Amino acid sequence: MTDERLDEALHFGSLRAGRSDFGGDYACCVTYSRANDERTFGQPGDGLDIVDPGEGGTVMNDRTARFKVVRVINDCGGAGVIGCAWVGGWGIMVVRLGSASDEGALWVHEYGHNAGLCHDGDPRFIMNGTLWGGGFNNGLYEYQCKQFRFPAGGSEMIPEITGPCTDGDGDEVQDGIDNRPSAANADQADFDTDRVGDLCDADDDNDGIDDGADCRPFNASIWSEPMPASDVSWNTKTELAWTSDSQATTSNVYRGTLGPEFHGDSACDNADVSGDVSEQPEEPPLGEGFHYLVSGENECGESGLGSDSKGDPWAFEACP
Repeated sequence: MTDERLDEALHFGSLRAGRSDFGGDYACCVTYSRANDERTFGQPGDGLDIVDPGEGGTVMNDRTARFKVVRVINDCGGAGVIGCAWVGGWGIMVVRLGSASDEGALWVHEYGHNAGLCHDGDPRFIMNGTLWGGGFNNGLYEYQCKQFRFPAGGSEMIPEITGPCTDGDGDEVQDGIDNRPSAANADQADFDTDRVGDLCDADDDNDGIDDGADCRPFNASIWSEPMPASDVSWNTKTELAWTSDSQATTSNVYRGTLGPEFHGDSACDNADVSGDVSEQPEEPPLGEGFHYLVSGENECGESGLGSDSKGDPWAFEACP
């Protein structure tokens, strides 16, 4: 566990505790932050990174830090436990999770045990005994909030009381963790997890393109309609190939005729091609030919087919 990842996890934990997500969920005026930098507990080869039955007390009581991160917990009620803590006491052990948001929920849950709280049967609440993911494990009752703010004496917690609980914009997100306390942003959505809420973030997907110029502000790989394909040529006698624009997710192949007169208009020949090749086995009639143009397409729309020698856009009937 790095300091940077823990800061991110505790931000999400504070958000879960400090926001009212449903009726009965109390927006608790608590925030969580590191007291110290990362440390290492135990000794090389002591085996305590895998906590076997009977070893949980040894790990949790290690005074290096309140939280000890281990690889596996096979104590505290069985194999595969992701966290364990003394209720109303000092000491916690947890395993790593893939999501910073889930880790925040886990750490705040175990911190709640040290504060004096037991498990709650409602999966919507932080103190439920299972980490469900998704929209669960978000809530606190008012009495649970008070326990966080005034924890059990044996926990050795000394909360810093910074002032009255306020919610200036009335969005049921306490001001201490509200990313825009002067304007309602109740869900505190933060797509790119940069701690600037979507309501305030000029670049929500963090792709370097401001939302006003981004046709898909919540997709970092797409921000504009693509350009037409380039380098259209033949790999073999029947395999047409091209180079797609970086913004294109699919291509459309258009075909027109050549000779005895040239017709610039092109009709759809192969739609929604996922790669950069298209089989073209049909041969033109004797004395005639085909010409091919390839567009790029993505969620924002389809490119044109480029321009002719006069600078006029090629006319085409868009693929269905």
